[in-house]
Amino acid sequence: MMEEQKRPLTRQQFIQRLRRLGLSRYQDKHPFTEILNEGKLTKTQLQAYILNWYYFEKMIPQKDAGIISNCPIPEVRRIWVSRILRHDGYGDIEGATEGWLKLCQAAGIDRNTVMRARFLPGVRLAIDSYVQYAKSKTWLE
Repeated sequence: MMEEQKRPLTRQQFIQRLRRLGLSRYQDKHPFTEILNEGKLTKTQLQAYILNWYYFEKMIPQKDAGIISNCPIPEVRRIWVSRILRHDGYGDIEGATEGWLKLCQAAGIDRNTVMRARFLPGVRLAIDSYVQYAKSKTWLE
């Protein structure tokens, strides 16, 4: 017997299902994030997390620049440029990347180690793909 054909979801059903999935699968539900938030990581695990997350922080301005490069609306581009300036630091403002370097140092990872770090291949693949996506897709995507 053939399986009964399902009807498409209504707009409201789709939104509700998407929100339920988002709540159940958001990154704060990941087992690693749970032990991080509970303070159960070893010092080495915490340092590895901080160091590899630095790569993400470092690449955010490049991702934002990719979005800007595909955006035809000057007002939107100006907003995104301000994000880059805040993140990289501008004038007297210390940027988020520098702040993350200070976190690395506070966790016992010296600046030279961070600058020479070989980030995990999976981390590089995910973040580099994210940056490439921002550069190659429409700004709305």
